[in-house]
Formats: sequence, C-alpha cells, structure tokens
Amino acid sequence: MPQDILSGSRAFYRSDLLEWPIRSKGFGIETELTTLALKQDFNICEYPVRYTPRTKQDGKKIRFYHLFVCALAALRHYYDVPDNYWAIPHTPWGDWRD
Repeated sequence: MPQDILSGSRAFYRSDLLEWPIRSKGFGIETELTTLALKQDFNICEYPVRYTPRTKQDGKKIRFYHLFVCALAALRHYYDVPDNYWAIPHTPWGDWRD
C-alpha cells in the first residue's frame, strides 16, 4: 500500500488546536501540526489510509520543492523561529539599520 505522510489525515482534540499558534499555510501546515504535537510529547500513531496516488493530469499538486517547504517548516516550528526572522538581515553586532 502506498504511504503518504502529507495525506491531510490528522486527528487532534479541538482544545489543543485552539491553543496552538498555527502559522503555516499549504503543505507546511501538516508538518507544523506534527512538530507541535511532538514538542508537547503527544503519542503519535500511524493508521493506514487507503488512497490512489494522483498524476499531474489528475490534479497532483505537490512538487519537489515542497520537500524544502516542509523541512523548513519543521525546523522553524521546532526551534520557535519567528515568522519575520528571515525578512530582516541579522548581524552579530546588531540590526543593519542602526
């Protein structure tokens, strides 16, 4: 059976989701939810989901670059990097605008 970790199948308590600072959109949200659950020591289990992989002609949306989007999302949320961190050039001696 094919495996797809980005299948969109997740189950959480609503109360937990309302407490989490969810920031991602698109494919990064699945990685963010998993990372937040791991940081809070949630028990994670896999449950087989039957599906048929789609081709580009069928409407497949995920591309190779989404691998980097998901990896960056995992690192960003695991280490609590602010959303605007990469927008401002940082230097060891202070802000570049000083």
